[in-house]
Amino acid sequence: MNLLWLCRWDPRNPTDGQLLYSKGLLDGVIAAGARVTVFTCPHRATPSPRDSALDVRLFRPPAVWRGWSLLSPLQNDAFLQRSREMADAIRNAVTADVDAVVFDYFANGWALPIVRERCRVLGRSRPLIIYVSHNHEASLRRHVANEVDGSALMRPILRLDAWTAANSERA
Repeated sequence: MNLLWLCRWDPRNPTDGQLLYSKGLLDGVIAAGARVTVFTCPHRATPSPRDSALDVRLFRPPAVWRGWSLLSPLQNDAFLQRSREMADAIRNAVTADVDAVVFDYFANGWALPIVRERCRVLGRSRPLIIYVSHNHEASLRRHVANEVDGSALMRPILRLDAWTAANSERA
């Protein structure tokens, strides 16, 4: 099995629960015999080891002010994660040789229209699309928005974030 794995941060040197979860899943599919190419962003905290069984391709998202996400239909994490360079690489990587495209965490949801378009073009030989959820982000973010103590401005911003997270998960 040949997988294209879209991951929020480079999982080779896990520093938090999300990365531990991703690394465990990747180790499991590799142990089962899958060939995996990971498209991801470098983790801000630590450098990644070079001696990995994974074919990891790193893409730096553009530095952009987080507030601009309020004007986007994308959820905040997805807005900050998207990269034109990664988008072009995904277009080229989604071929009939790929058995599945794995969306590991919903922050990569920005790439779903690109993958769906490539699947449409490929027709019957299209890859599966798999979504790996780390949480039910829609309800988690809705809960956070409803429970936040702070400025009157923050609650509607967090509700918007929850709404866009729900849209991304549904897609």
